Amino acid sequence: RNRKSSSLSRNCPVISMVLVSGTSPSHPVPGVAEVLPGQRGPEVTEAGMGAHLARRYLGGEDVEPDPLRMPSFDSGLGFGERKERVMVATQQQMNDARLPLNQRDYCAHYLIKLMKCKRDNFPNILGCQHERHEWDYCEHLDYVMRMKEFERERRLLVRKKRLEQKAAEAQQSPVSPSA
Repeated sequence: RNRKSSSLSRNCPVISMVLVSGTSPSHPVPGVAEVLPGQRGPEVTEAGMGAHLARRYLGGEDVEPDPLRMPSFDSGLGFGERKERVMVATQQQMNDARLPLNQRDYCAHYLIKLMKCKRDNFPNILGCQHERHEWDYCEHLDYVMRMKEFERERRLLVRKKRLEQKAAEAQQSPVSPSA
C-alpha cells in the first residue's frame, strides 16, 4: 500500500452524498444533498473552489449551465461587436507536429513553436523559456475566457428564470383596474 495515498485519505474528509427524494426536517428543500451520519458535511461558501459544483448539487441545477453542452444563449447578446475566435494553427500543421488531440486548442500554434524550439535546441531545452511562457500565458487566457463564458451563461440563466417568475406572478395575480 502506498504510504502517501494512505496519509492523504486519512487527512481528507470523505463526503458521501445521497440525493433526497422528498423533504425532511433537516433538509426542507427537495433535491438537496444529505450527508450520511458520522461524516463531515461539505463546506459551501459564496465563492471558492468547486463552488459551481456545490451549487449544482445543492439546489441550483436549473440555473447552472452544463459544462458539457454548448452555450444556450446567443454569443452576441449584450455585446455590440464581439469577434469570433479563430484557430491560428491549421489542421495540417497540428497533424505534422503530431499534437495530441487534447492539446489541439486555440493555443496550439504556441505549442508548435515550443516543440520546434525544444527539438532545435535539444541538449539545451531550457533555452525555450520564452516559448514556454507564451504557451502558458495563452493557456491561462483561454482558461479565464472559458470561466467568464461559464459565468455569463449562469447569469443569463438566472436572469431568464427571474423574468419567467415575474411573468408567472403577473399572470396569477391580475391587477384590478382602478376606477
